[in-house]
Amino acid sequence: MPDGVEILSNISGLSKDDIRSIWDEVKENAKKLEECSGPHDFQPDNSRKPVRDEVCSKCGGKISKVDANWYRKGLKDGK
Repeated sequence: MPDGVEILSNISGLSKDDIRSIWDEVKENAKKLEECSGPHDFQPDNSRKPVRDEVCSKCGGKISKVDANWYRKGLKDGK
């Protein structure tokens, strides 16, 4: 029976090692965000064009621009 890595590899055309590497990056990013002293200070990630992500200047965690906008709205509404 195939595992999730094998299924994703077959669907995407990426190697199993690439799938595992991406998953490790996702887990590392989640850990940064969870361990941040907060509140996050999301700024555009200019390392990629077009800019689709924002990165926290405190922890280095990345989220989408849409998620960053909702995060900021939540902070504003919570005050």
